[in-house]
Amino acid sequence: IKSEVIQNEINTFLENTNFNNSLTEDKNIFYFFIKYFYETGNLSKAYELSKSRSYEGDSNINYYKNIELNYLLSTYQLEDACLSRENFSEDTNLENYLLEKIDIFCLVLKDSVLEAELLNSILIETEKNIDQTFQELYKVIIGQKSNTEDKKIFENLEYPDLIFLYSAMARIGEVPLNESFLT
Repeated sequence: IKSEVIQNEINTFLENTNFNNSLTEDKNIFYFFIKYFYETGNLSKAYELSKSRSYEGDSNINYYKNIELNYLLSTYQLEDACLSRENFSEDTNLENYLLEKIDIFCLVLKDSVLEAELLNSILIETEKNIDQTFQELYKVIIGQKSNTEDKKIFENLEYPDLIFLYSAMARIGEVPLNESFLT
């Protein structure tokens, strides 16, 4: 939609639509509304909508948890992201080992580098394709590598859906962003 006025009206309509959480059809429509906001780059609206209702027992709970973490990381609410992560149930499973990577990141933020090293070793053994971007940023934030040592950290983003985690890690490590990352 190219008209800003029409786009705003649609957004307002979507935000104010009431759903009956006990109906599967309403849950599915609610999911598509949140997905629409997320995919059009309106992460804050997706987050606000997802937090406005209880989604326990919903089949899309992992999607909502992913949005919650991405919003908190993107707004640099790292303490809240770590606390939120701690409240996730054991059966929460997000793609590309996001929860495990956030656990490692939070441990580094708490100066528990030895625990982070252990979890990172387990992550490396578990991942089928090692996330080189995460590993390079991890080395920077724990001090094993200089933030200016490698200008190509963001050249080959294997997991672009982890961009919010990468950006939070880059801010902590004071890694300069390049054009590749911004694109």
